[in-house]
Amino acid sequence: MDKNISLLIGLILLGLALFFLTDRLLGNKQAVIHFTEQITSSDFTEGMLKEAKSPEAQHFVDICSQCHITPDPKAHPSEAWPGIVTRMILLLNEEKKRLPSLLIPNPKETRQIIEYMSKKAKKNK
Repeated sequence: MDKNISLLIGLILLGLALFFLTDRLLGNKQAVIHFTEQITSSDFTEGMLKEAKSPEAQHFVDICSQCHITPDPKAHPSEAWPGIVTRMILLLNEEKKRLPSLLIPNPKETRQIIEYMSKKAKKNK
Protein backbone atom coordinates (compact mmCIF):
# COMPACT_ATOMS: atom_id res chain seq x y z
CA MET A 1 0.00 0.00 0.00
CA ASP A 2 2.85 2.38 0.84
CA LYS A 3 4.32 1.87 -2.63
CA ASN A 4 0.99 2.79 -4.23
CA ILE A 5 0.75 5.99 -2.19
CA SER A 6 4.35 6.88 -3.01
CA LEU A 7 3.70 6.20 -6.69
CA LEU A 8 0.55 8.32 -6.63
CA ILE A 9 2.36 11.21 -4.93
CA GLY A 10 5.21 10.90 -7.43
CA LEU A 11 2.82 10.99 -10.38
CA ILE A 12 1.03 14.03 -8.95
CA LEU A 13 4.35 15.82 -8.46
CA LEU A 14 5.46 14.87 -11.97
CA GLY A 15 2.18 16.19 -13.38
CA LEU A 16 2.60 19.47 -11.52
CA ALA A 17 6.21 19.78 -12.68
CA LEU A 18 5.18 19.18 -16.30
CA PHE A 19 2.36 21.70 -15.99
CA PHE A 20 4.65 24.38 -14.59
CA LEU A 21 7.36 23.60 -17.15
CA THR A 22 4.78 24.01 -19.89
CA ASP A 23 3.56 27.17 -18.18
CA ARG A 24 7.12 28.51 -18.12
CA LEU A 25 7.66 27.64 -21.77
CA LEU A 26 4.40 29.19 -22.89
CA GLY A 27 4.27 32.17 -20.53
CA ASN A 28 0.97 31.94 -18.70
CA LYS A 29 -1.82 29.57 -17.75
CA GLN A 30 -4.22 30.90 -20.38
CA ALA A 31 -1.63 30.06 -23.03
CA VAL A 32 -1.26 26.56 -21.56
CA ILE A 33 -5.03 26.04 -21.62
CA HIS A 34 -5.27 27.34 -25.20
CA PHE A 35 -2.32 25.17 -26.29
CA THR A 36 -3.84 22.08 -24.66
CA GLU A 37 -7.18 22.68 -26.36
CA GLN A 38 -5.45 22.98 -29.74
CA ILE A 39 -3.39 19.78 -29.54
CA THR A 40 -6.11 17.50 -28.22
CA SER A 41 -9.55 16.48 -29.30
CA SER A 42 -12.41 15.09 -27.26
CA ASP A 43 -12.05 11.65 -28.85
CA PHE A 44 -8.25 11.37 -28.42
CA THR A 45 -6.58 9.57 -25.55
CA GLU A 46 -3.03 8.40 -25.16
CA GLY A 47 -4.56 4.93 -24.87
CA MET A 48 -5.29 5.15 -28.58
CA LEU A 49 -1.55 5.04 -29.11
CA LYS A 50 -1.22 1.55 -27.70
CA GLU A 51 -0.22 0.51 -31.17
CA ALA A 52 2.65 2.51 -29.70
CA LYS A 53 4.74 -0.60 -29.67
CA SER A 54 6.25 0.72 -32.89
CA PRO A 55 9.51 2.67 -32.53
CA GLU A 56 7.91 5.70 -34.22
CA ALA A 57 5.01 5.90 -31.78
CA GLN A 58 7.28 5.22 -28.80
CA HIS A 59 9.67 8.04 -29.76
CA PHE A 60 6.69 10.32 -30.25
CA VAL A 61 5.29 9.58 -26.78
CA ASP A 62 8.68 9.58 -25.01
CA ILE A 63 9.95 12.83 -26.53
CA CYS A 64 6.80 14.93 -26.77
CA SER A 65 5.42 14.12 -23.33
CA GLN A 66 8.54 15.50 -21.62
CA CYS A 67 7.18 19.05 -21.87
CA HIS A 68 3.44 18.79 -22.59
CA ILE A 69 0.61 16.34 -22.96
CA THR A 70 0.90 13.95 -25.86
CA PRO A 71 -0.66 15.75 -28.83
CA ASP A 72 -3.33 14.26 -31.00
CA PRO A 73 -1.72 13.61 -34.40
CA LYS A 74 -4.99 14.74 -35.99
CA ALA A 75 -4.56 18.21 -34.45
CA HIS A 76 -2.77 19.30 -37.64
CA PRO A 77 -2.60 18.22 -41.30
CA SER A 78 0.29 16.00 -42.33
CA GLU A 79 2.16 18.78 -44.14
CA ALA A 80 2.29 20.82 -40.91
CA TRP A 81 3.98 18.18 -38.76
CA PRO A 82 7.56 18.45 -40.12
CA GLY A 83 7.69 22.14 -39.19
CA ILE A 84 5.99 21.59 -35.83
CA VAL A 85 8.30 18.72 -34.84
CA THR A 86 11.37 20.67 -35.97
CA ARG A 87 10.28 23.72 -33.96
CA MET A 88 9.56 21.60 -30.87
CA ILE A 89 12.98 19.96 -31.07
CA LEU A 90 14.61 23.41 -31.28
CA LEU A 91 12.71 24.39 -28.13
CA LEU A 92 13.71 21.11 -26.50
CA ASN A 93 17.40 21.77 -27.29
CA GLU A 94 17.11 25.23 -25.72
CA GLU A 95 15.40 23.84 -22.63
CA LYS A 96 18.05 21.10 -22.31
CA LYS A 97 20.53 23.82 -21.32
CA ARG A 98 18.43 24.32 -18.20
CA LEU A 99 17.26 20.72 -17.77
CA PRO A 100 20.09 18.41 -18.89
CA SER A 101 18.02 15.26 -18.27
CA LEU A 102 15.69 15.98 -21.21
CA LEU A 103 15.89 13.45 -24.05
CA ILE A 104 16.70 14.84 -27.48
CA PRO A 105 15.86 12.61 -30.43
CA ASN A 106 18.65 11.84 -32.86
CA PRO A 107 18.04 12.58 -36.58
CA LYS A 108 16.68 9.07 -37.27
CA GLU A 109 14.26 9.29 -34.32
CA THR A 110 13.22 12.77 -35.45
CA ARG A 111 12.40 11.42 -38.93
CA GLN A 112 10.44 8.58 -37.32
CA ILE A 113 8.40 11.02 -35.22
CA ILE A 114 7.66 13.19 -38.26
CA GLU A 115 6.67 10.16 -40.34
CA TYR A 116 4.45 8.83 -37.56
CA MET A 117 2.71 12.18 -36.98
CA SER A 118 2.26 12.74 -40.71
CA LYS A 119 0.82 9.26 -41.22
CA LYS A 120 -1.66 9.70 -38.33
CA ALA A 121 -2.47 13.34 -39.16
CA LYS A 122 -5.75 14.95 -40.05
CA LYS A 123 -6.71 14.06 -43.60
CA ASN A 124 -7.34 16.99 -45.94
CA LYS A 125 -10.76 16.98 -47.55
